[in-house]
Amino acid sequence: MNGKNREGFSFSDGKIKRPSDNRQIKSEDNAEEAGHDRIMSHIRHSENKTAIRKTAVILVVIALLLMSAAAASFFIFRIKEVRISGSEKYSAEELSSSLGLGKWSNLLLTGKVGTERSLRSAYPSLDEITVRKILPDKLEITVTDSEELYCIELGNDWFTVSDTLRVTSQRQTPPDGAIELRSCGIVSAVVGEYIVFDRDTHYNYLKNLLECIRVHNISEHIVRVDMSEKFDVKLKYDDRFIIEIGDASNVSTKLTLAEAYIASLQDGDRGIIYATNLENGSFRATDDIE
Repeated sequence: MNGKNREGFSFSDGKIKRPSDNRQIKSEDNAEEAGHDRIMSHIRHSENKTAIRKTAVILVVIALLLMSAAAASFFIFRIKEVRISGSEKYSAEELSSSLGLGKWSNLLLTGKVGTERSLRSAYPSLDEITVRKILPDKLEITVTDSEELYCIELGNDWFTVSDTLRVTSQRQTPPDGAIELRSCGIVSAVVGEYIVFDRDTHYNYLKNLLECIRVHNISEHIVRVDMSEKFDVKLKYDDRFIIEIGDASNVSTKLTLAEAYIASLQDGDRGIIYATNLENGSFRATDDIE
């Protein structure tokens, strides 16, 4: 022998091993690995089942806790008192009846927006509405009545409007004593909502103008505010004068100028007061003041 292994044979532990012996060893090794894999698979499967059971138990406990908390809240946060104040037109009982609250109404589930919407739908003449929750069981509501100072004609209807330009009612004829508003840019008027203009600047422009007029003595005699053209504002003073103030810049000073002219005129005088130019104001007598 030349000391080399013959082809197809191998030595191990001083013994000659044939290829068939190697295949048997490999087969035994594969069987051992397969058995190990089955054991590990069984362990992993058992661990997964245990994790699933634990998760299910945790979810059940959480669900029970949530159900218990929800049930407790119906008792703890059940509305027991509703306080409504601020209105001189409507009683607290009248206003409260529109809220639709029942014996088991929950403070946490009662939304402020929904509460305000219910009140405004039933009583559109309300102006500001403030809703406050006082834990654990009280609902406090403060309201203010709108002053129907103005009216606007749109189409064939008249709309009464508050000083904040919120629409308070819709009718076929103009209300007595309300100041007529004529304005450009009005898109819509819905009872209970603010007048909608095509531009926010129109809303702010008119609102600021009205606020400025209200602080002057002249306001008691103004029967119409005409802002049909934004930069050519005209006021009607009783059935005597048209006051032209142009744009809304320096309105307060222009109104003071107009008041000075009126104070200098005779009781029977009628005409147009031009207060657009603070340096060159004037008065023109005429009976055509429509």
